[in-house]
Amino acid sequence: MLFLQLNSFTGAIPFEFGNLVNLKSLDLSYNNLTGKIPSTLVYLHKLELLSLMNNQIEGTIPACLGDLPNLQVLYLWKNKLVGTIPQTLGQNTNLTLLNLFSNFLNGMIPQDLCIGKKLQWLILQYNQLTGPIPESLGNCQSLTKLRLSYSFLNRLIPTGLLGLLKISMEEVKANNIIGPIPSTFISAPLLGYFDFSDNYLSSSLPGSIGNLTRLQQFLLSGNRFSGLIPPQICDMPLLNKLDLSLNNLLGPIPSTISNCKKIGSLDLSQNNLLGSIPSTISNCKKLGSLDLSQNDLSGEDPLQIKYIPNLYLNLSHNHLTGHIPSQLQLVQTLSIID
Repeated sequence: MLFLQLNSFTGAIPFEFGNLVNLKSLDLSYNNLTGKIPSTLVYLHKLELLSLMNNQIEGTIPACLGDLPNLQVLYLWKNKLVGTIPQTLGQNTNLTLLNLFSNFLNGMIPQDLCIGKKLQWLILQYNQLTGPIPESLGNCQSLTKLRLSYSFLNRLIPTGLLGLLKISMEEVKANNIIGPIPSTFISAPLLGYFDFSDNYLSSSLPGSIGNLTRLQQFLLSGNRFSGLIPPQICDMPLLNKLDLSLNNLLGPIPSTISNCKKIGSLDLSQNNLLGSIPSTISNCKKLGSLDLSQNDLSGEDPLQIKYIPNLYLNLSHNHLTGHIPSQLQLVQTLSIID
């Protein structure tokens, strides 16, 4: 093992490191290293961990890293790496944790990253990746964390991605993903965080999302969803944040919103919602932020909301009538009239 992280080393990684043929772990993270990753690391056949994160390393990821038969952990995040992710990466069948966050990588995500059925973390956000999310990831049952936000990924959500048995986080915010959320195979029993905000997803929200019983945050703002909000939206008992703002959703707010017992933040703003605000919303005792602004809601102002303490409330740009309850003068922020 060679651990030199959290120092002030400068210069390039010595190519002589390739002579350390018994090395299993090499960690040079949090330094000021520059230059390229030496191709001589291909000789480290016993290497299991390579961590070079948070340096200023340039150049491409050497394709030879895919030839390291025992490599399990590869952390190269927060560097200045360019070029594509080598297609050979993952073909050693032992790759478990891959973090390339915050570089300048482009091209497509390799199809074979999970070929060994051991990949748990795939963290690639803040790059310039293009093309689809590989269909193979929809079958990667070992995957627990997927973070691909802030790139240029496109095409559809792979079938099976919401049915992975061990997945806990899926974050693909701010890409160019299109099409619907697959209505079948939605059964991921451990999924707690789902963020596909700021994409081009369309169609309606499937009622089968209620099968995600461990989901805590469901974030889909800034897409092109239409149709009704499914009444199963609060079949997820642990849900504490729901953001469906900036879509084209229609119809009423479902009365089943009262089933969201743990909801703390609810944002349905900038849609085309109609009808009155359901009185059952007063059952959401933990609600701290409610934004229903810029819809077509009508009817009497919701007096029952006065029973929710310390509420941030935005009902502006609707067609509500009636009197503002005096109790609302005590809330931290109130925006009912623009």
